[in-house]
Formats: sequence, C-alpha cells, structure tokens
Amino acid sequence: QPFQLQYTINSDDISKFNVGRFNNFEVLNGPATYTSQNFTFINGKSTQTVSNTYTYMLSAKKEGSFSIQPATIEVNGTQYKSNALTIKVLPPDSKQSTQREGGAVASNNVQINAENIFVRSIVSKTTVKEQEVILLTYKVYYKVDLVNITDVKLPDFEGFMTHDIDVKKPQDIENYNGQNYYTFTLRQMLIYPQRAGRITIKPMTCTGIIRVRQLVRDPRSFFGSYETYQDHKRQLSTGAVTLNVAPLPEPKPADFSGAVGSLTMNSSISASSIEANNSLTFTLNISGSGNLKLIKTPKVDFPSDFEQYDPKVDNKFNVSTSGFSGSKTIEYVVIPRHSGRYDIPSTKLVYFDLSTNKYKTLSTENYTVNVSKGKATADSSATTTIAYNNKEQEQVKHIASDIQYIKTGNLHIKPYLNVFVGT
Repeated sequence: QPFQLQYTINSDDISKFNVGRFNNFEVLNGPATYTSQNFTFINGKSTQTVSNTYTYMLSAKKEGSFSIQPATIEVNGTQYKSNALTIKVLPPDSKQSTQREGGAVASNNVQINAENIFVRSIVSKTTVKEQEVILLTYKVYYKVDLVNITDVKLPDFEGFMTHDIDVKKPQDIENYNGQNYYTFTLRQMLIYPQRAGRITIKPMTCTGIIRVRQLVRDPRSFFGSYETYQDHKRQLSTGAVTLNVAPLPEPKPADFSGAVGSLTMNSSISASSIEANNSLTFTLNISGSGNLKLIKTPKVDFPSDFEQYDPKVDNKFNVSTSGFSGSKTIEYVVIPRHSGRYDIPSTKLVYFDLSTNKYKTLSTENYTVNVSKGKATADSSATTTIAYNNKEQEQVKHIASDIQYIKTGNLHIKPYLNVFVGT
C-alpha cells in the first residue's frame, strides 16, 4: 500500500537536505518539492512566512514494524533534525475484500455482518493466582464506516477488583485471523481475582452506529441516480471469558498481609534521643509492584509508654498495562511520656512473591530511643502539656487538658455567687 512521507521546513534558505536511506521501503516517487508563501498584515506591519515541503511516495517491502530515521538540513550554517517515525506494516488480507480504497480496508458497500464488524474481550492471561493482575481489553474490529459506539454495558465483575486505565492509542490497525481491520479500544482495565477457582467474566455489549452508502436510482435526475448515506445500528457482544485462578499455597503465614507482587520495605526514625512529651515520627516505605492498593498498614509495636496517633498514609502509585507500581509511605507519630531507654522492635510484612512462588517476609531494623526528662516531666505542677515538634505542629493535641493536675497545699475556698439577672 503506497503512502506519502513529507518533510516541511519553515525556511527558504536551505542547504544539505539529507533523508538518508529508506531501509525496508521502496521509493516509488520523489522527492517532489513545493514552496508556499504566506503574507499577513497586522496593525500596519506585514509578515512573510515561507514553507518548503519535500514529498516522497513509499511502499513497504515486507510486513513488520520499521523505523524511518530523522532527516537533516542546514540553514544559515546551523544543522536541524526532524523527528523519527515508526511505520507498522500489516500482511495482505488472506482473501480479497469486496472493495478497496487506495489499498486500505474498504469502508463502503460492505455487508454489515459478523465478519466485517465485531467486538472482542482480550485478557493478557487466562491462568493466574489469586490477586495476580490481568489486563482486560475491549476492542472493536471493523471494515465498515463506523461512526460511533454507544450503549456500552459492562459485566458486574463479580469476584474481581477492577481499576480502569487510560488508553494511550485507542485507534489502530491489526491483522486478525488473516484479515486486516481498523480497531478501536473501548476500555482497558486491570482486574485482580479475589478468590480461587474458575471465574467467568460475562459478555460486554454495545451498539455500533454504521454509515452505509446507498445508490438511489432516479429517472428524473440528469445522471439517472445519486448517492445517499444512511446510519444503521448493529448490536455487538463479546463472548464470555473464563479464567482459571489458582489459590495461594497453603499453609498461609499467620501474619500474611494479602499483598501479592514484588516488594521492598525500609524504615527511618526522626530521632534516637528525645525529651519526654515531644513527638517522634517513625516512617515506613513499601515500594514495588503488585496489588499495592490492598496492602494493609503494618502494625508497629511501640512501647506502652508511647502515646500513639493514627498513622498518615501517602500512596504514590503508577498505573500501566502491567499493573500497579510505586510506593506506600506511612508515618507513625508517637509521644513518649516518661524518660528512659526504649526499644522499637522490627516491623514485619509478609507477602507472596509471584516470581519465586513463595511467601517472603520483609523486616525493618530495630531502633533504640533514649528519652530524657523534659520540662513538663520535671515540673509536676504543670497544668497542660502541649505535644508538638517541628513539622508535626499540624497534629498538635493538648494532652491532659481535660483533667487538670490536683492542687495541693492550703486551699482558700469560698462560695461562688452567680447573679442570673443580666446574663
């Protein structure tokens, strides 16, 4: 199928134009050159722009995906380079289509049937383990003049956790079962099976709006006939897809987190020495790929003298056709109430590694915190302790402000009179 390759340069002072070799392509014609000039007048000022176009007519020698390297030119002694291109070449149809337009797939006067327009549900794999990611794609194949797809109805995905992803290239061409088709990707999503066994994904249905060219004979017309177009609806449906989901190996560790994939974990602590009643931050970072959204927040065994607050979780996930990747950062804010030497034991995370087909345990290091007496600890008559430290000031809480310290010594007590009138 012949196609045009054009290079456009916005200058007329061109020298040393070089396109290199067109490997895997035959040059049918070219280069044909064309120069255009454009004059504009704005607020009494005239502007002239010049454009030079070099056009080649090429034809691919064989099927495959081939690169066309950048062309180079020299303008006023400076070299410029164009972008590179990748050309996808399909094999010819296994049988002749009823009509072709310039060698492309026919789009008019083609019967509307299951061979010329259909929709498929495509899964990246059919045999997986629990929580293993699967890429599900709904794609329309057509040789007709497809105007639109409406009334898309997805199945309920019972037994799966799903996540939609953006389609980077919705329209394409593809050779399927020996035939060339235009394709349009309706939807792509990641699905994670939540249980073992044979799970069936029910069909997806939609409606295709197809434009058909019709020849109308009119004896009153000078030409005897004329063309008109009419839109037709066709109901489309995928087949059901059955997946074989294998259970995770037994016995599962008692502290298994439910995470499946490939993970790493590290930790840090804001200080190893601190005064009592000041805040301390313990940070966990879990990174890798897998079902990151299902990772539960690990429990850290802080000493009983440490007052704990709800951890702050920051998820930074990237989503692609291969699944989730990224990191989960968890900050634990604690406040030691008494002086002393305290140990924070190792925190563990058990997950299932798909590459080794084994359960793995990630562990952090042990930490020792030396807590010295602070002002609030040394002065027992203090009435309120305010816990904050640097960046944790947004998480300030007044400690012991609900119940004050008991007053001791000589007390002078007298009745408190409150006049109601005028309040």
